[in-house]
Amino acid sequence: MAIETVEAVLFPGIEVRVERVSDSSGVLVVEALSTARPGRCPGLPETGAAHTARINET
Repeated sequence: MAIETVEAVLFPGIEVRVERVSDSSGVLVVEALSTARPGRCPGLPETGAAHTARINET
């Protein structure tokens, strides 16, 4: 049996990094961040993150 990472088991096919795992009142809480490159906005030459930042500045 191959050893797998927590990320591979909980989020198969998604590029994430698990930051914290905790047990809160019997509920497992997993905090994870995306490690994937930001996507592009349809019809725009910039990334989605850049477009969102520009919108928030206005």
